[in-house]
Amino acid sequence: MKETQFQIQPLYIVPVNPHILTILQQILTGGKQQNTVIRAICESSRLQQSNLWQIPVPEDFFNETFGQLFEYLALKRNLIPLGLYRLPNAMDNTKAYTFTNPPKDTRLTHRDKVFVLAHEIPNDLLTDNFKTDDEDVIKIPKPIQKIIDKPGIKSIFDDKKIDSSHRKTYQNQIKPKTELQQQLETGKSKANLDLENLNSASATYLILEQVNKQIGKIQDEMDQLKENIDKQNDEILQKVKTALRQELATLTQYEN
Repeated sequence: MKETQFQIQPLYIVPVNPHILTILQQILTGGKQQNTVIRAICESSRLQQSNLWQIPVPEDFFNETFGQLFEYLALKRNLIPLGLYRLPNAMDNTKAYTFTNPPKDTRLTHRDKVFVLAHEIPNDLLTDNFKTDDEDVIKIPKPIQKIIDKPGIKSIFDDKKIDSSHRKTYQNQIKPKTELQQQLETGKSKANLDLENLNSASATYLILEQVNKQIGKIQDEMDQLKENIDKQNDEILQKVKTALRQELATLTQYEN
């Protein structure tokens, strides 16, 4: 940006690309243009298709801010977030709408999608649930996941996470404990651990029981299907035999 003096007032000169609107239109909408001039501009800029994508908000950023998500996508994933697509009941809205250029302190929900610019999107960003750390993720089959999501079972598997800043503040407020308190808390923690193990075992049993029931239903349906097929085969065989008998009887009559 160049500064010059013009009538004692500073004058700023900014270089402008006359084709910037055409280039932005091609980035956002893509597609082939009918106008030869526009097509020439796009070809010279190597803009052959739309670079606008829509991805789910990663699970790690639920209830976090748009600014935090922007920093993660821009610096670590080479994506440029432009705005949000909010589904009904994301906040207090009853209809879906597009939220362009949201403030950095905008809170994100699981009902939000993100508009981003990129040449291509990694596969892990196209799924509804993905992690931003390097921890191994255990993938649960969809039938079992449906069982886990049922009320009463899901509550057992829900992890109660505490924000790191809240945890740090809480730890700073802890007072020194007496030996008796430590012994009592140690016994309590062991009891809690045993209870958690019991809950996990109970949840595993419930899942296996539900899976066994589903397998039993499928087996019953397969047996019923096999029985119907055998019955239809018998009916077809009887009809063929009857037709052959009738045909033979007809031929015998002609010979006589």
